[in-house]
Amino acid sequence: MKTKKFYVILFLSITITFMFFALWLISNRGMTREYNKYFGWRLLYPFEEEVEEKIAEEISEPEKKSQILAKFSFFKSKINQFTEEGIPYRYNFIEAARRYEDLIHWNMTPLLEYNPVEKQDNGYLLGFTGSVDVSDKVKSTVEFAKFCSEKEIKFLYVAAPSKTCIYEDKSISGILDFSNHNADRFLRGLEEKHINYYDLRKILHDEGMNHHEAFFKTDHHWKPETGLWAAKHILEFLRDNYGWDVKPEILNPENFEKVIYPEWFLGSQGKKLTLARSKPDDISLFYPKYKTSLNFTVPSLEMNKTGSFDIIYFMKEIEHKDYYNLSPYYTYSGGDFPIIKFTNMLETNNKHILVIKDSFAKAFTPFLALGINRVDEIDLRYFNGSLRSYIKSEDFDAIIILYGIVDIADFRFKPHQELYDFR
Repeated sequence: MKTKKFYVILFLSITITFMFFALWLISNRGMTREYNKYFGWRLLYPFEEEVEEKIAEEISEPEKKSQILAKFSFFKSKINQFTEEGIPYRYNFIEAARRYEDLIHWNMTPLLEYNPVEKQDNGYLLGFTGSVDVSDKVKSTVEFAKFCSEKEIKFLYVAAPSKTCIYEDKSISGILDFSNHNADRFLRGLEEKHINYYDLRKILHDEGMNHHEAFFKTDHHWKPETGLWAAKHILEFLRDNYGWDVKPEILNPENFEKVIYPEWFLGSQGKKLTLARSKPDDISLFYPKYKTSLNFTVPSLEMNKTGSFDIIYFMKEIEHKDYYNLSPYYTYSGGDFPIIKFTNMLETNNKHILVIKDSFAKAFTPFLALGINRVDEIDLRYFNGSLRSYIKSEDFDAIIILYGIVDIADFRFKPHQELYDFR
């Protein structure tokens, strides 16, 4: 009798959970359109036959990563998102647990747990990255740079900094966190093969900027102020090294009106520790003081808009203060989509750039687009077609890879196996 009662309770629990998930999925705006577009990129931009065969070999034994897994990964990501956002009162329970841990002074950081976070004395939350072998990533990047050279396309790898400073956080960098050490070995590998790279970590340090203040306290991303600073430096690089007719000065901070949302953003690291252990960040939106006209296209959302710079803002992420369910950082050009296209209707330099990116580019590429005629953005975590086929179909003058150095150690399964699979 007890066994029967157990199975009835289990069945009801699963049914109720599924109902919550279904309701959340239906209410998740744009999900259906995103799904419809998710698998179409491979048809539009197919891999070459020999590459298809190689991919098939790589995802068979011993890993058993079949093509079916690629489709299930979409639903898996939505289920993961649901467990983070959709279960009612989830964060209330976590917040209560964090307060109890503080009460009993249980403030240890288990290094082996997923996405460990440690709170520093200055209030900044730091994540840790393990040491990895970077040789395959160097090889893949070098081969891709050679492909670009054969197509007469300029190539540049940009290393976005992490929250841990290799020059200052000596008790952490190389001891608990190896993101900078991974990046150093990776960039040395590129340098040995004479591949262009731009190390924003060094520039940030050389200019005397406060490394921690360039980032949110509760999130691993840089602030929009830092993204604006980085975009200006890239325009300067394009002008000084390629002779392009660009005007970096348009990205001077004084050329923007800055609207600050005080204590409005609780980042992913802050969500992990909850408000019991972290204080929300301010976040800023920038509005150019000069005239702008952009075309902004997000194919997976069937979105195509033309207007001033503010059309890139997804205001639903910041329209009200909701620490656990909204992500104001993603006000900048929305979530992570396979492809985004920016066309600057007022820029006449006739240059076309492809930015291969991770989430650091959310608060970078829109600013870069203010100085370039056309900028495409592609995210290999979601784009499952052939990157090289896409490049062949366009007329790019330059290709920029902008990755946070923490992603050198990123091994999660994605359509391109990982961020450094440039096939």
